[in-house]
Amino acid sequence: MKSSTKRVVIVFTLCHFLLIFSYTIFLAYLPLHFQSKGMGEKGIGSLLAVASLMTLPMVVLFGVVSDRFSPKRLCRLGALLYAVYALGVSRAASPGTFFALQLLGGASFAVCVVTINSLYLKHLSLAHRGKKLGVFLAGSYIGFGVGPLLAGWVAGRGDLADVFWVSSAAAVALFFASGLLEDYPIKPFRLGEYVRDLKTPRALLVIFLLFAEGIHVGAEHTSYTLLMKHRLGMSTAGIGQFYFLIALFFGAITYSIGHGVDRGGRWIRWYLPVGMLISGIFQILTGTATTFRGLLLIRYLHILGDGLLMWTLAYLISMIFPDDRLGGNYGFTKVVNTLGISIGAFSLGMIMGPRDYSIAFYLSGAFQIAVAAFCFTRRNYLDVSHHKYSSAEEIAGAPAAGRIGAPDRPIE
Repeated sequence: MKSSTKRVVIVFTLCHFLLIFSYTIFLAYLPLHFQSKGMGEKGIGSLLAVASLMTLPMVVLFGVVSDRFSPKRLCRLGALLYAVYALGVSRAASPGTFFALQLLGGASFAVCVVTINSLYLKHLSLAHRGKKLGVFLAGSYIGFGVGPLLAGWVAGRGDLADVFWVSSAAAVALFFASGLLEDYPIKPFRLGEYVRDLKTPRALLVIFLLFAEGIHVGAEHTSYTLLMKHRLGMSTAGIGQFYFLIALFFGAITYSIGHGVDRGGRWIRWYLPVGMLISGIFQILTGTATTFRGLLLIRYLHILGDGLLMWTLAYLISMIFPDDRLGGNYGFTKVVNTLGISIGAFSLGMIMGPRDYSIAFYLSGAFQIAVAAFCFTRRNYLDVSHHKYSSAEEIAGAPAAGRIGAPDRPIE
């Protein structure tokens, strides 16, 4: 049974907030922590890619498992393992230990992210769907800002490794908060139905776009914090403040987009190509920033594009896949996105020379602009117009007007 109660929205948003709160501390400070242990840029890029690559088998496996067993219990297990990972990073010193911990971190994060996201999408009704999705995403983006802000304050008064204790505490809080999640009824189906869901033209387009989005995120994982630290001379506390300012704006943008779509989303087919284009342009300009204010302005404009991009991708996933199989299908899309992040982090980390952080932003931004041009030619496939997935049987028996929004054809 679907639920649209405020309790569901609040509990899931809280869990999403705590997960991203914990994760973003690693995103912001793990490169600096590795660097403090004597690692070079190539080694940092490789270790960051390890955690992302570990999610590849785990996110699909646990996505499918969450469609057949309790996703709530899976989430609680993942949260505990993530807390162990955070504590381990705070105490480790050798590259071999960091490698093993990155494997654990990638796996445990995969469990949490696939269960929280897919279970929430299963509970969403079509009524006010855009706004509910906007609130959920806004919660994660606020966590994206509050985590580094608090961790930066802790690092400024102690050791850099102490920030990972904050991350571990958030993971423990997630364990308790996830006990309030509502499970979803399990229905039997054949595993081959996942293949049918994923091979439609619209699904294939969304999968490609998630990969492209991952490339630019991977570039940011490798270069973003290092650029702020070494080119702009920002302190750890200053980096945390920067992430907080960015996150508040990101949350406001995604909420506004969702609210606007519920009021009338006839322009939704334009959101993703326009968002990808704006994001790409200001990704390139990020590499030219030399001051705090200049970087903040560029990233605000970048987020206008990222907000359209991220909200639309999440909305499309929620609409084009059947609820009973959302776990496995979301898991596969997350794998593709993670693969893009890993390739972006690893390849751009290898290209990036010592203290030459601009090249990652130039190349990833140019790639986004090329993808945006392709999206403009396929924009009809990006409009679901509030029509939730229809099964093959429903499509076959429906009149032409009822087929609008089916996942295997564009909107006419």
